[in-house]
Amino acid sequence: MSFVDGEYHRLIAKMTPSERMGRASALWAWSQEAIGRRLLAELGPMSDERLKWEIALHRYGRDKQLGPLIRRILADVHGRVVS
Repeated sequence: MSFVDGEYHRLIAKMTPSERMGRASALWAWSQEAIGRRLLAELGPMSDERLKWEIALHRYGRDKQLGPLIRRILADVHGRVVS
């Protein structure tokens, strides 16, 4: 284990469970925003509803049960283009 890895693990171990959950929540939100920005750059403007489901497809599209469900929902979402 590298020095950086050791320090990271040491700092995480010092956090309370609430602090660790807050950190995880912040990282999740950051990753959602990053995926959303990339999808908007690739696919162009779309409604917030469509973007939400495009992000879900990006995350879970390979899942045998969730992928087809998300694709069906996306087919029903009327992605009003936001200018």
